[in-house]
Amino acid sequence: MPDPAAADSIAALTAMLAGCDHPLCHSQPPQLLTGNLAAGLVILGDQPESGDTAVARLTQRMLAAIGLDADAVAFGHILPWPTPAGRPPQPDELAAFSPFLNRALSLARPRLILALGAAATSLAGGDRGINASRGRWTEIAGIQTMPTFHPRHLHDQPDLKRHAWADLQAFASRMTS
Repeated sequence: MPDPAAADSIAALTAMLAGCDHPLCHSQPPQLLTGNLAAGLVILGDQPESGDTAVARLTQRMLAAIGLDADAVAFGHILPWPTPAGRPPQPDELAAFSPFLNRALSLARPRLILALGAAATSLAGGDRGINASRGRWTEIAGIQTMPTFHPRHLHDQPDLKRHAWADLQAFASRMTS
């Protein structure tokens, strides 16, 4: 794997990933940090999600509930490509690609990050799970971050949506301050 520290732009990082030799690498362009970077808001997840899935639709509804359009924010992914059959990322995969996302975040310097799920939240360091981390401000790459449940988790356990709603409201409040 190339050294992400050598990249001086997100475009350079994306080009590095496009030529990688990891088993997850696809012929499709990598989706490391995409969307509206000028907004200063990054929605961070573990891997790209197709726009036509129930999880992607739930993500869009969650953002809309706090006044955000999915086209008005940036999306970051630890894994720049989806895993086979959408399985959860493996620890070695997260370890291989997280330096690229950390470098992208340090280059983009967003104002806030909404970290969706345990994998995204793990970038803040520590070994607390998502249940203990959600709802508490932390930092990823020096950027204020609100961890919450991943929409995939909420889809499987809808009783947790009230907790995610509280997290979204905290994020929205910080957006406007």
